[in-house]
Amino acid sequence: MTETIHIVMNCDERYLPYLTVALVSLLKHTRVASNIQVWILIDSVSAANRAEVEANCSALAAIHWIDQLPNT
Repeated sequence: MTETIHIVMNCDERYLPYLTVALVSLLKHTRVASNIQVWILIDSVSAANRAEVEANCSALAAIHWIDQLPNT
């Protein structure tokens, strides 16, 4: 039976490189066969940088982006 693991992280553009390193390390060291869902709360992260995170992590987990800025 595959277990679903939900991970929630939060970052802005400046912290994104550190989030990526932490996430890749966490995903590569997960021993249990799991359905991993990563929810990233963001504040002003460009589409290009989101794509870079997904390129590094999407083979190991599903990445979901949640924009924290209210619509104006």
